Amino acid sequence: WNSLPPAYQKALKVCAEATGHDMQAKYDVLNPAALKRLVAGGAQLRQLPNDILKASYKITKDLYAEMSAANPNFKKIYDHLWAYQQDSLRYWAISDFAYDYMSVTALQQRWAEG
Repeated sequence: WNSLPPAYQKALKVCAEATGHDMQAKYDVLNPAALKRLVAGGAQLRQLPNDILKASYKITKDLYAEMSAANPNFKKIYDHLWAYQQDSLRYWAISDFAYDYMSVTALQQRWAEG
């Protein structure tokens, strides 16, 4: 990375940001329609039980620990991500999470209809 000219570094950063935004936009736009198709085909939607979610979380954390031990590059990236998540918890709880929860509740309960 350091051996690249600044213009190439900037180009790679811009491309990575654009790709990330494009991927998130496609995810956000295509998933609701895909879910409708699944339900129309007979799929029944259920939330996973908390014990399964907790076990999945623990297994994932264990896997990340193994990957961090085996790959210094992964560890460096993951450690930065984890620190960011820890620093952001309070903000997410009072902003994004609270707003998302309220928005879903409003739609489900049809608040706009009175």
